Amino acid sequence: ASTGTFAGTLTIGSNDPSRPLVTVQLSGAGTGGASQTVQLTVDDAGFETIAGFPQGVAAAYFVNRLTPPSYPATLRSVQIAFLDQPDGLKTGDALTVLAAGNPGGGANINGIALARTSATVAATDQFNSFNVTPITISSGDFVVGFSAPNPANFYLMAVDTSSGSKQRSYLGTDGINFTPIDTVPAIAGNFGIRATRSEERR
Repeated sequence: ASTGTFAGTLTIGSNDPSRPLVTVQLSGAGTGGASQTVQLTVDDAGFETIAGFPQGVAAAYFVNRLTPPSYPATLRSVQIAFLDQPDGLKTGDALTVLAAGNPGGGANINGIALARTSATVAATDQFNSFNVTPITISSGDFVVGFSAPNPANFYLMAVDTSSGSKQRSYLGTDGINFTPIDTVPAIAGNFGIRATRSEERR
């Protein structure tokens, strides 16, 4: 099921006394297994609260660290839930979709190099899907999310608190330093940020 050129030896036992064993050299080219697409998520699709920066910041960053069940895995798109609320993002508002590989899988994601894709909110009260430049990892996690201006008293991110925190959601203000949201007890939980990835079926 793997891609590449392979060689092997087949040994055949025989009842011929002059040739009790016959050896045959084998070779072949593998084209890889079929790929499958799976969604990575830490939320339960119900969102009990919202998160943001009440004092306002020039750019708020909201990301999830999501781990695929097997490797290699390729990130294809990011899905983000936007709630229909007067103090949140509206249809047509601009945002920047963020994506990165975190091959070590560590919980400290400070300094991670985030790829950025400009986008707009398509609809509220549902998940919006955004295609990103594919990122392939052979270990660790994907880090995915978005950034947008956060005016004072605005709350841009849907948070699931009922399913129990997976300790995978982070926020920040500079795109470099990130804090787990569990450090703020009122919003300890999971952001409504998912990812679609494909991986080779073996």
